Amino acid sequence: MHITPRRPNASRARLLLPLLVALVFAAACDDSFQPFDDTGPPFSIFGYLDASADTQFIRMRELRSVLLAPETPTGIVATLEDAAIGRMIELRDSATRYAARVGFDSLYAHNFWTAERIEPGASYRLRVRSVKGAVAEALVQIPRDYQVEVWSNQPMTSDPPWSNEPGPPQLRVTGLKHIAFLVSHTTYYDACTRGRLFRRAMAMKPGGDSAVHLVAAPRPEVETWAGCGVAVPTRLVVEVVGSEAAWPDGDDFFSWRLGGTTELGSNVSNSIGFVGGVLTRSVPIERCAFAYRSDTVAYCKLRYDSTTATLRGTVTGFCPGAVDSVRVALRELDAVPPDLPRIRTATQTGMYAISMGPGGDFEVGALRPGIRHELTVTGGTTFLTRTDTLTFTAGQQATFYTTLQPVGPCPR
Repeated sequence: MHITPRRPNASRARLLLPLLVALVFAAACDDSFQPFDDTGPPFSIFGYLDASADTQFIRMRELRSVLLAPETPTGIVATLEDAAIGRMIELRDSATRYAARVGFDSLYAHNFWTAERIEPGASYRLRVRSVKGAVAEALVQIPRDYQVEVWSNQPMTSDPPWSNEPGPPQLRVTGLKHIAFLVSHTTYYDACTRGRLFRRAMAMKPGGDSAVHLVAAPRPEVETWAGCGVAVPTRLVVEVVGSEAAWPDGDDFFSWRLGGTTELGSNVSNSIGFVGGVLTRSVPIERCAFAYRSDTVAYCKLRYDSTTATLRGTVTGFCPGAVDSVRVALRELDAVPPDLPRIRTATQTGMYAISMGPGGDFEVGALRPGIRHELTVTGGTTFLTRTDTLTFTAGQQATFYTTLQPVGPCPR
């Protein structure tokens, strides 16, 4: 998969928003909840600006004696100002209705949004004004562009018995001060050949303001569904949510902190809440191993950007029916020292060989250009092995489709 940074759709921009609003609604059924009086902070504001998203959402409300927000416009005026060039962006009020919960017919939350471009490395001043003239402000810093690589820990000579199986992968993030979250997107297929996508967000501890981070990639959990056996993870993509400023620690991220006291702090003046600035990058977690042992090189490093290539393809069988136990392997034939030749694989099983679906579709990314690769495709013991030699160019999106021939006649 070619992971050149792109601008995702609006649904991706809202990925973390349901995590926030769920706990706000949970507070609605807490008998200990005390509404704010007129002398308290006028606003509750929570959200983030994502320079990788095509639409921005910030949740806002006035703190008042009535808990439930009405569907009608709030009258709040909210703007973003680029601190460097003075460009003004108006945020539009929109009411989002949620299904009947906690004993009420309906719940509404007001999300202020814009589809204007948010630039990496820029700073934006959020200004919010109520109908009564109360004003709240926050300065939001967006991180500059940064690089994410997948590092697979390799077995060393000093750790016999040696094999080509790499250790658990890690993410090396360069040029970023803080990682706010890691979001994993895992695609599963079960024996009923039904595909399911699971998303999980993991909050990270505030870092030491370093420019380089090395963190373990999330592991896809084994899933079992009634009547369909064990679900096999066929693809794992990890999204790094990077921040310029330190993100609230752990549970402080969630919106329960907005409902009670100003003692927990806020980065929004004259208000309760938090507005962050992020830039997200996504990488797949794929196999990478060296063709032979190394005494000095500990990691096989995969870079997913415009300097590498991606190979996509489909493996089918000449005989009717699906090809089982498909394995696709790409071995570098002429890596230039001190680089070691790498072996990239895609299979239908294996915790980190999750680049192939049950239909024979495969994808292998971060392929180094200008190096001959030996492509080997096998389909169990009933099909002949297919071997080809391929060379890629930087940024190439290559395709390969093959039909495996049976060892003997097709079964009747």
